Amino acid sequence: MSITIAPTWAPDGGSLAFFANGVWKQVRRQGGPASTIVANVTNNMGATWGPDDVLLTAAANRTALSRVAASGGSLQPVTTLDASKENSHRWPQLLPDGRHFLFTVRSDSAETLGIRIGSLDAPDVRPLVNVASPGRFVEPGWLLFVTPDQVLMAQHLDPPAWTLQGTRQQVAGPIRYNGPSFAA
Repeated sequence: MSITIAPTWAPDGGSLAFFANGVWKQVRRQGGPASTIVANVTNNMGATWGPDDVLLTAAANRTALSRVAASGGSLQPVTTLDASKENSHRWPQLLPDGRHFLFTVRSDSAETLGIRIGSLDAPDVRPLVNVASPGRFVEPGWLLFVTPDQVLMAQHLDPPAWTLQGTRQQVAGPIRYNGPSFAA
């Protein structure tokens, strides 16, 4: 039996979602039994919990992103995987507006991998940075990512257009990196 814990907090901090043995579950901060959000999940390639009580997840390797109600339900597709160029969408993070999200596109081609931005309201996806790394938004408005030479970089990500501004800045290095999973 394998257990993988990859928690994500509800926006209000009142519940924690975690992945274990093929099931996304949630537990209230005050305690009590864990409830199932969605079962029969193949893998966990990241998740994020949005303000509309939506869990955005990469529920399996070699698939697109899906969403599910935090109260439970079935996975509904959010992104579309272009199998001719991409082999996985993973490591999602909802942005502060609760509608846009960052995610990583894994690909065998250096030209098509990278950090993308999408929206829960539209199927359009836009590239941000062409690196094999998860992107993470941190206040007060920075996109963090790891370069191929294992350096943590930051670049200003300007809401509400969610466009990159200014030049990239080195933050730290070397950063431990797992190439196959694009995790840093």
